[in-house]
Amino acid sequence: MAEADPTRVAELRRELGCHPITAQLLVNRGITSPGQAKVFLSPSLSGLRLPSGMRDIDSAADRLCRAVLRRETILVFGDYDADGVTAAALLSGFLSDCGANVRVYLPHRLREGYGIKADQIRRLTRKGGIRLIVTVDCGSASHEALQEAVAAGVEVIVTDHHQVSGALPPAEAVVNPCRPDCASDLEHLAGVGVCFYVVIALRRKLRDAGFWSTRTEPNLRDYCDLVALGTVADMVPLRDENRILVSAGLSVINRAPRPGIAALLASAGVEARHVDASSLAYGIAPRINAAGRMAHAVAAFRLLTAKDEVAAGRLAGLLERLNRRRRQIEAQMMAEANEMIHRRPELGGRRAIVLSRPDWPEGVLGIVASRLVRQLNRPVAMISIRNGKGKGSARSVIGIDLHRALLDTKDCLERFGGHAMAAGMTVSAEQIAAFEDRFEAAVRHQADSDSFDRSLRIDAEMPLSEITDPLMAEIERIGPFGEGNPEPLLMARAVEIVSSSPAGADHLRMTLRQAGNRSGPALEAIRFGAGSLPPESPVRKMAFRLRWNRWRGRRKLQMVVVAAEDDLRIFLAKQTR
Repeated sequence: MAEADPTRVAELRRELGCHPITAQLLVNRGITSPGQAKVFLSPSLSGLRLPSGMRDIDSAADRLCRAVLRRETILVFGDYDADGVTAAALLSGFLSDCGANVRVYLPHRLREGYGIKADQIRRLTRKGGIRLIVTVDCGSASHEALQEAVAAGVEVIVTDHHQVSGALPPAEAVVNPCRPDCASDLEHLAGVGVCFYVVIALRRKLRDAGFWSTRTEPNLRDYCDLVALGTVADMVPLRDENRILVSAGLSVINRAPRPGIAALLASAGVEARHVDASSLAYGIAPRINAAGRMAHAVAAFRLLTAKDEVAAGRLAGLLERLNRRRRQIEAQMMAEANEMIHRRPELGGRRAIVLSRPDWPEGVLGIVASRLVRQLNRPVAMISIRNGKGKGSARSVIGIDLHRALLDTKDCLERFGGHAMAAGMTVSAEQIAAFEDRFEAAVRHQADSDSFDRSLRIDAEMPLSEITDPLMAEIERIGPFGEGNPEPLLMARAVEIVSSSPAGADHLRMTLRQAGNRSGPALEAIRFGAGSLPPESPVRKMAFRLRWNRWRGRRKLQMVVVAAEDDLRIFLAKQTR
């Protein structure tokens, strides 16, 4: 149970005129003064820190400004995940709106792998014409490729957010808030967020050069839909700038979504005008990522940059088919991974799990690793072996920095990269056993007593009688929810189950009421992954979240039950929402 300072809670409640639960939720998130709360509850793009604090960003904007003014051909080189694809769409879209000559290149995940490489530089510059390359969501460790670019007379600007170890590559500018000499305090940005900051700086440089005197200056808010999608998809903390950018992007999407995002919303069954961060994370992002995982990310890029509904609908249909195929493969890999774990009981005592198998589809490794992390509450690395070489993806739990752990195992790896929660690596097949032992030791070195704690963190306790529509409206303003700003988890005691019925294959719909208060309100509730049998009534303790249940233009308050005291262990293993 979170312990909020009652004096702070009382002050916020008095100054904001809000429900005491809302005040407690704010204090739990470090919002302890009325001034902080007012800013937090009304996020605005004006609250973004200035881009000038980011190392090399002025150099990057200067070089891009010259390229635009001189009509040079600019190549945007992106990554194949949702963060990289949205960043490529953002930068190329802004440059196109400036009338620049811009091309985009996204590598094939299986054939080319992550990051920019020397052979790509040679191939892309062979015909000449390209004088400037801008990387998005990659490039900080691409020394060989950038040396090749220097030899070819091509300048490179790196925009990235992955951890930097060792020297920086030879570039005109390396805009990465995670580089050791950058004091911007913006290391929480996703790759698309870093790219957005570069666009802010570039627009200002063009303004100083008088560029906008003969054309309409773009409103950068219009690009925030892409920033929101990439930020949520990359699971970076939704705090500070990220929360501001995602809030602005959701506003754009709910007001007038671009054709590609509108088509994705329809494909995912997300109700228009009520899109939230969860809609992006579970509805849109998996379909964007499916392109790069199962085929080529260029399909997702074309969808996000589509100008008409017909083209967008066709591409959204393709991504939907790829996503269904991805789900089938994911289910098969999960079954195989669980069978491997079952056959190795010694893994039960491990703090980190490493699983390897020949010819696992590389594009789905990260998703399965994420599911295993939720299931096992341990960092997990999944490795696919082909031709004596393993390519893997790893995911972590809060408190265990994957990048640090991989640094400790670098002698076993051919290459690696990523950040605290997600990373990738290449390892020779004969080194996988050694990597497993070293990875285990590295995670144990970081772990403290709470790293693998399965307990739930409850924000506040409240009786069901206090749950109202106005309270839900206040809680909504604390969002968008995600990494770093979790959806509030509440608890009620003595909850009576008035009725229950199955909903779908594995869910349970219920009507709940405070025990002993038969005249009190009855509330709709649902338990995902609950099976058909409810716990005995009344339930002594019940943990739940509050959400709007929207259907055909109507909304109704609904409790989403996460756990009951008598089945806490079961529900911790089944939290899929």
